[in-house]
Amino acid sequence: MDIRSLGMILLALSFSGCSSKDRQPDPDRRELRFEKALSEAVPLFTEYVLPNSMARLPGFDINAHLRDVDARRRALTGVFHSPEGVRFLTNRLGSEKDEEAAVCMLKILSESGIPEARGVVKAYAGHENEVIRSNARAFLGR
Repeated sequence: MDIRSLGMILLALSFSGCSSKDRQPDPDRRELRFEKALSEAVPLFTEYVLPNSMARLPGFDINAHLRDVDARRRALTGVFHSPEGVRFLTNRLGSEKDEEAAVCMLKILSESGIPEARGVVKAYAGHENEVIRSNARAFLGR
């Protein structure tokens, strides 16, 4: 066997190991990825819903800026549009004390298109906190 054949065999073996369908992502890495995405999405969500709370220069195009902020938030939160992402947000919501973060998570769940996520948002439509309750209802289209 020549060196080129051996190299091709090793290359094929390395790719087959990387593409194994049996391998699952490390749960700790997935959790960190979710935490990172959420920590970056919450400030973007806050900026989007409270745009006038920040000073702007004269002539600043707030509409273009808000479109950009929302696009960045949506790009970050796509990671949650999976059963694992819904589980993460559902668990996190149960212990979340920050009202803005809770509303942001409900928004992400409402955008996921996953039936279980809609059920979570529906449950929060009866929440004791008025801000969380009214936002959950708005996300459900009520």
